[in-house]
Amino acid sequence: MIRFLLPGVALVALWIVVSASGGAVSEGRLAALTAETMPESLNNQILLVEGRVYGEQPVLLVIRADDAASEGYASRYNNERQMPSGPFRIELPLSGLATPDGRVLDPASLSFVTAFTRPELALNISVRKFQILEAPRLPDDAVGLDFGGAGSALFSGFRRVTATDPDARGKVVSEISRPQPDPLTRDGLRGVETVTIPWPHKAADLTLWTEDPGAWETLPQRAEHRISVNGKVILDHRMSPDEWIRKRYLASRGLELQGEADPWTLYGKRMGGRITARVEAVDGQLVIRLQGGPPWGTFLSAALVEPVGDRRAARFVAQERAKWFRSAWPVLKGARTRPGWPVAQVAIDGGMELAVAPGTAVIGELLLPATGETLDTGLFLESGGLPEGWRVRFWSAHRRLERSSPAANSLVVSERLLRPVGNIVSTHPGFSRRVVMRISVPAGAPPGTTRVKIRLQAAGRTVHMPVFVEVLPVALPAAQKPAGFYLDEAPHLKWFDSRPEARSRQLRCDAEFIRSFGLTNLAPGLSTPLPGKEREFSLDARNSRARTLLAYAPAKRLLAALGPKEAARQIARVRKLTAQRIIWSVADEPSNPASVGADLRGWVQTIKAVEPSVAVAGHLNSLHDQSLAQLFDTLIVNPGFGIDLDRLAMLRREGRRVWIYNTWRPRLTAGLWLWRSEAEAFVQWHGRMPTADPYNPLDGREDDMAVFPPMARVCSETPDISEDLLLMSEGVLDQRWLLWLQDQRSPEATALLARIRGLAGRTWETARTLRAADLARIRADIISLAQRL
Repeated sequence: MIRFLLPGVALVALWIVVSASGGAVSEGRLAALTAETMPESLNNQILLVEGRVYGEQPVLLVIRADDAASEGYASRYNNERQMPSGPFRIELPLSGLATPDGRVLDPASLSFVTAFTRPELALNISVRKFQILEAPRLPDDAVGLDFGGAGSALFSGFRRVTATDPDARGKVVSEISRPQPDPLTRDGLRGVETVTIPWPHKAADLTLWTEDPGAWETLPQRAEHRISVNGKVILDHRMSPDEWIRKRYLASRGLELQGEADPWTLYGKRMGGRITARVEAVDGQLVIRLQGGPPWGTFLSAALVEPVGDRRAARFVAQERAKWFRSAWPVLKGARTRPGWPVAQVAIDGGMELAVAPGTAVIGELLLPATGETLDTGLFLESGGLPEGWRVRFWSAHRRLERSSPAANSLVVSERLLRPVGNIVSTHPGFSRRVVMRISVPAGAPPGTTRVKIRLQAAGRTVHMPVFVEVLPVALPAAQKPAGFYLDEAPHLKWFDSRPEARSRQLRCDAEFIRSFGLTNLAPGLSTPLPGKEREFSLDARNSRARTLLAYAPAKRLLAALGPKEAARQIARVRKLTAQRIIWSVADEPSNPASVGADLRGWVQTIKAVEPSVAVAGHLNSLHDQSLAQLFDTLIVNPGFGIDLDRLAMLRREGRRVWIYNTWRPRLTAGLWLWRSEAEAFVQWHGRMPTADPYNPLDGREDDMAVFPPMARVCSETPDISEDLLLMSEGVLDQRWLLWLQDQRSPEATALLARIRGLAGRTWETARTLRAADLARIRADIISLAQRL
């Protein structure tokens, strides 16, 4: 393919930049604009990028922009996209381009704009158009106002209204800018009490976008919301905290992808808090008054006014927004990776055979076949079908879109969200329904085979599904190395004063639930132990039920609140109040471009000077962090830093304790790799870190990361979960089976052990090529040996 470059711009085929993940990326440029080739004015301009991806695999496309202040990755705009096969068209507003550290580029001083990919992918993508164009405009008789900062993204055809604009007034008006979603709704003004819009006609159709999309784990709460225009009320909402959680925060919990994977239809069109009304002008003006629970009842992203009954402007806005969402969030194609446990199609196979060790659990999956209509299928366990102490839990896989990686701007169809099944499972036309089943068996269960009876009823038809569970005559050793998730409090349980006890109760239930799956609450949700708050911290630590735990955030919060010396003294005081071993995380990926931290060496030296026995840890994700390794008692490292067997062994020889974090392969890491390596534990991000709307992947800097997605009910007996929880529990069970195999002395066991070590290799790059089916086969081979022995 021929790579496109604008005339008069020299092609530099290859150079090195730093990627968003912190590593070096060899860059193959596809197209570029320099200051000499840009238009004189970039007001209300967009960058148009058109091209095609060849072949079946997605290709990374990066759009970069520099202004006069750009000196490196952290000070320029970087937009990384996984582009699926086929043609693509990207329209990027040149206002509101922000750097990783949040600085907005100055459009007037843009000096370089380029599109590039990795050199080895350059033949798989071509760019046909790369040019700056005037943005589309609204119909002449419509008025569009886009509220926000002077440098924030401006929606096509709209006029900017800032906090100093006389048409938007309030006692304290502040500008809000968010990383997502579209240019219309990602920014706005908070504290707006009145907006005045000149309007020459008697009446108008008014559309307002009134909701702050939120950021990190916070979706701004708005239990009271009142809007009037020239004295006529067009909106008056009042909700209790519980109602707001149920009706707004969790409103999308049941939203499921049933047709085409379209981010606009499924998510985008619902975003922004759109309100429409027919209003009357008075004295040639529309005066909009906002009231509500401060400060979020007085927030505006945008306003659109058009002649009554016209709706051309409303259609224009919807079309432009739809185009933006579909371009900015490409959906990657590809078959779903099987999780590695047995699957039975209930209408075909008619049965399933599973094997389990006493005191453990086994997972199977029932696949309800696609139908031509929506059906509610009854799913029942026959009465008397379970021996004493056995338990069966069912979850239905929920079909939705999620990001292809936590910070990606591409989506994949996912069924990793599992929702508990009562007696009813819905099926939809054209899609099979996965029902995941976990059967737990008590420690004293006698050997033998038990028939678990499952009955399904749909459309007047009954299917009996026998599951034969063989309890093996083995006693597995306990796992030697714990695995778990970073686990924080459920955000919505701390927003309202009416639920002060719910936060702690849910943390206790989370700890008990993951414990029942063989996992350890290694990084629990912990209060910040500020002076006078030490008891709350100690209670949270005890409730974690872990002997050794990682205090992920408290030390950093103490440092910010108290300064280094007093924070170090407070850590020393708190340490004496708990019987558990606490490891205090004091560094979080310090080499990241956007990471802003204290003087790490001085901070650690201050802690050790106050109390030498305090254990400190650092999260390290880059080779650049190697020089900091000697600062910490425990190194918490990921593949970016290096988790090969030899590297982990070297760190241990240097006297460091080592944990692994964030491999995104929970079963492989918790099982085979912990068993093979000298790492002591594994923690994965994240138990409870939803971003803004917890069921919308498009509204934050990163995707919603939640093994326990939020629910209205506190301490649900069978909560919603991510499939990752089951996968990690399978990994811990793999570890126990490997330890059992290691204790066997037969020639068959020795040969199998050697083969498994060979499959894993000594590098993470080798081990991560093992698929779910490979890990399942390793477990099956060990169980087969146990059955023969």
